[in-house]
Amino acid sequence: MRKFWIGLGGLAIALAIVLAARETTTSQSAQNSLSAPASTAVSQAAPAPSKPEIFFARAEGVDGPALAFDLSNGQARFTLPPGVASADGEHYYSATAGDSQTSLYSFDVTNGLIAQSGTLEGRWGLRGVSANGRWLALTRGISKMQEEEWSRTERWKTEIGIIDSTNWQLEHSVKLDGKFEVDTVSSDGRSLFLIQHHSPASSGRYDVRLYDLAKQELQAEPLREKGNDEVMAGSAWDAVASPDGHWLLTLYLNSEKNEAFIHALDLNARYPVCIDLPSGSGNLALLKYYSLTLSPDGTRLYAANAALGVISEVNLDTRGVGYTVTFVPRADITLATHPEAPTSRSAISKDGKMLYFSTGREVWAYDTSARNVSATYRVSSVAGLGLSRDGKQLYVV
Repeated sequence: MRKFWIGLGGLAIALAIVLAARETTTSQSAQNSLSAPASTAVSQAAPAPSKPEIFFARAEGVDGPALAFDLSNGQARFTLPPGVASADGEHYYSATAGDSQTSLYSFDVTNGLIAQSGTLEGRWGLRGVSANGRWLALTRGISKMQEEEWSRTERWKTEIGIIDSTNWQLEHSVKLDGKFEVDTVSSDGRSLFLIQHHSPASSGRYDVRLYDLAKQELQAEPLREKGNDEVMAGSAWDAVASPDGHWLLTLYLNSEKNEAFIHALDLNARYPVCIDLPSGSGNLALLKYYSLTLSPDGTRLYAANAALGVISEVNLDTRGVGYTVTFVPRADITLATHPEAPTSRSAISKDGKMLYFSTGREVWAYDTSARNVSATYRVSSVAGLGLSRDGKQLYVV
């Protein structure tokens, strides 16, 4: 690891550049019967004397492994396999599909050891975790032949399993006609939020649907913004969830209108709101450089785009953009060409005063009180950002 110090208005900021080994994974699809997972609950995690401050970086995107770094010194601590973390930061789950069953793992986020494990008959993929980490949503894998047939006929079928992580039991089995994607599960385990894709799949049109797990039924009407019956269109690019389970905030890109918007799903009130973001001249490639960051108090969402030179503060109380700051991007800004997955990263200080964001190549600093961009740093490639508790050290992975 290399460290170097940069002065910023009298404030010294340490940037630790960490190089991590690349890991690869494979996945397959097949059809098997559904049954409850065996509760093996094999604990391998020894209790830690004190909980270290950890931040995670995903060099290969959300589908890759999670690399854990210590916020006290920037040192790499452990690596977790591809998986899904809960919004409260207390849980991390991974699923590995074998020939006839899927192994489920819960990891201790302080040391990377397996805390619990279970199995689910059949081949499944982990698609969502409730904010409190209790409920897991998995979708059954399909064969390549089925995928080709359903794509041709537009007659999709979706099977979802909901697991209670407290006992590793299958609590709900959901079978639906249509192409559905798991959005999230509510923390109380009563609501499953789904994205239903309209045919043809290339249209990008979708509805948000609510499956009432308590009643075991799909709500008849889609969830739409009050007073707006328009079918939404776009593809999900990035997302952030609030630790308290109130919000799921997804960045969508509309390829027809070349616009970016936030799909704000209120999990408590159970309805969505679409919030338009500044989209510049409508260059879809530049819209992919938005990053989303929640303020520590959960009242604001910062949507920063260094390629466009814009930062929007979304007020979650009023469900709209409250303030927008523009700045001039670096003349020699370096961008990835047509990224297939988000490359932008961001992090905010514990007191919410400083926001750091990147395109994946450079890092910008934004003062949330003064509302101005105060510094930029050039680095080779950004896989993750972390801030020490006192806000004086910025770690760039």
